[in-house]
Amino acid sequence: MALRLRLADIYPALEAPPSVEVATRWKGDQPVFCILNHDAQTHDLVLNGAYFDLITGAHKSGVVSLAGREVLILVKE
Repeated sequence: MALRLRLADIYPALEAPPSVEVATRWKGDQPVFCILNHDAQTHDLVLNGAYFDLITGAHKSGVVSLAGREVLILVKE
C-alpha cells in the first residue's frame, strides 16, 4: 500500500509513528492538523515547520514529545 501511495505521489501531511494518527481538516484554505496519540506511551513527532497549538496556545516546531493519549490541534504559523 505504501508503495502505491508513493507512486501516486500521495504523502502524509506529517510523518508519525503507527499509533499516532494525523488527520487534516481545513478552515478555508488553511490546513488544521489533528494529532492523536492512541498509545499509552510517549512518542516523538518531527514537525516540518513552525506551528501554533490551538489547545494550549503554545508555539511548536522541531521534535515534539506527544504523551500517551495526548491530542494536538496545530495550524501552521
